[in-house]
Amino acid sequence: VVMGRRGRRGLARLMVGDATAKVAGLARCSVLVVPRAAGMWHNRVLLATDGSRCSDAAAVAALAVARCCAVPVTVVGALVPSHNAARHQEGRDAVVRTVALLRAEGVDAEGIERAGEADEVIVAACGERAADLIIVGSHGRTGLGKVLIGSVSERVIGEAACPVMVVKG
Repeated sequence: VVMGRRGRRGLARLMVGDATAKVAGLARCSVLVVPRAAGMWHNRVLLATDGSRCSDAAAVAALAVARCCAVPVTVVGALVPSHNAARHQEGRDAVVRTVALLRAEGVDAEGIERAGEADEVIVAACGERAADLIIVGSHGRTGLGKVLIGSVSERVIGEAACPVMVVKG
């Protein structure tokens, strides 16, 4: 499913519209949310991971996009301040594992880790690496099955200037 997203200003940009959130949450397939001014990706894919099942599914999607479009992938992990040391290590391990998987498949891949809230880390890394597509899992390790779409995914869709692909696990 491909959906457009209107540009917003101020606090409104942090919120995803009801229709977008519902479609991204209820669709049985991946959903690509494209801001009005965005173009096709040709520079770099940013893949967010936390080691969850949905993040692993997002890695498979990133592999397919990287192969098809011949673009490198940056794998980013957020070291969220409220998480404990074991959780941070799980995140680091997920980044290393995902980069290794992509490289084993012949994809140019790098991994980065940043301290901060996950959505802020993802969007900032996208800008730093000049990525023009973000791929995230629909729910992370803190996601609740009853919620349509994870809060991190929803905030990334609202904050990102580039398209965001939300992948189901």
